[in-house]
Amino acid sequence: MLTVIAEIRTRPGQHHRQAVSISLRKSFQPFLKKRGATATRRWWIMPRA
Repeated sequence: MLTVIAEIRTRPGQHHRQAVSISLRKSFQPFLKKRGATATRRWWIMPRA
């Protein structure tokens, strides 16, 4: 099992956040296509302090 915990910082603006999200989904596609692979996505969007 692979668990990824990451803090990803984006520039202000919905457009940039959406582009990063799409890029991450594309990056994980090859791993999820393997037989028996499953994914649980949990996204927390936290404002900067």
